[in-house]
Amino acid sequence: MSSETSDFVFRHVHSFNRYIFGHKLPNLKVLSLRSSGIRELPPGLIGFGTVNILDLSNTISLQKVSGYLENIHALQELYMINSFSGWEFPFLLFMFSKLTRLYHIENVEYLSHEFSSSLTEINLIEFCITVGSPAYFDSTYQTNMQITTSKPISTWVKELMQRTENLSLFSCHLDHMCNIRGIVGDSLLIFQNLRKLRVQLCHGFKDLFSITLAAQGLQQLEILEIIDCHGMKQIVAMAEGEEQVVDKKGWFPNLMYLSIENMLNLTSFCQDGVLLDWPSLICITIKLCLRLKRLPLGIQSALKLDMIGGENE
Repeated sequence: MSSETSDFVFRHVHSFNRYIFGHKLPNLKVLSLRSSGIRELPPGLIGFGTVNILDLSNTISLQKVSGYLENIHALQELYMINSFSGWEFPFLLFMFSKLTRLYHIENVEYLSHEFSSSLTEINLIEFCITVGSPAYFDSTYQTNMQITTSKPISTWVKELMQRTENLSLFSCHLDHMCNIRGIVGDSLLIFQNLRKLRVQLCHGFKDLFSITLAAQGLQQLEILEIIDCHGMKQIVAMAEGEEQVVDKKGWFPNLMYLSIENMLNLTSFCQDGVLLDWPSLICITIKLCLRLKRLPLGIQSALKLDMIGGENE
C-alpha cells in the first residue's frame, strides 16, 4: 500500500486487516465504510487525521465511534445515514469546526438541551438531519431538517433552523403548544431561508402561523404542505398581543404550491373577509377538508394560478 493513497472504499465487509489501518496515510482524503458490518471503527483510524470525507452510511451494526472520530480534525463531510446514533448531535457540530456537509440521522432527544457553545462558527452549508421521526429528505434542498418533539427546542436548534431550506414537523405534541410559535418562539429570523414547510400529524396545533410571522417571516417560502392536523381550525391566526395587519401584500410573496389534506376541523385559512394577493401561487390542492368553505382569494389574487385540485370524499 502506497502512502500516496488518497481514497479508500470498503463495502459489505465485516472485519478489517489490521495491517491496512496500522499504516500512516498522510494523503488520505476520502474514506468510505458504507454498508460495512463492523461493530466498531478500526483502531488505526486514529491516525487518519487528514481525512476530509468519511462515509459511515448503512453501517447498522456500528456501536462505537468514541475515541476515533475526534482525531479527524480535517473532516469536512460526514455521512452517517442509517448508522450510529449514540452521539449527542450538537457535539458533532462543535467538534468538527471544518465540517461543511453533514448527512446524519439522529434519534436521541437533544432538541431541548442547551449547550454553551454557539453555532455561529460552524460552517455547515449542507445537512440532512432527522430527530425522532422517520427519515424524509428532499435532494432538491441543501439544508434539510425533520423533527418530532414534545418540548420547546433549544437555542442551537433554532440557530441551525435559520439555515434550513426544507423543514418537516412530524407529530409534534406539547401541552401548551398550539402552533409553530410554541416550538420556535417569536423570532422572525427563524425561517429566513425556509423554502419548503411540511406539517403533519401535529394534532395539538389550533393554528399554524401568527399574523406577524405570515406577514414578515416567510418571505422565501415556496411550498406549504399541511396534512392530518386534526385540531387545527385556522392556518393564520392573531396571536396574543398582536394587532391586525391591514396590508396583506407581504404575505407569502414566493409561495407557489399550497397543499392542505385531511384537516377535519379546519374552517378558514385566515380571518374571514381577508383576501391575499398570492403573487407567485401556481397550484392549490385541497383534500378532505369538509369544513373549509373558502380560501382568501379575490378577483385579482393569484394571477399565476394554473391548477386547483380537490377531494372531499
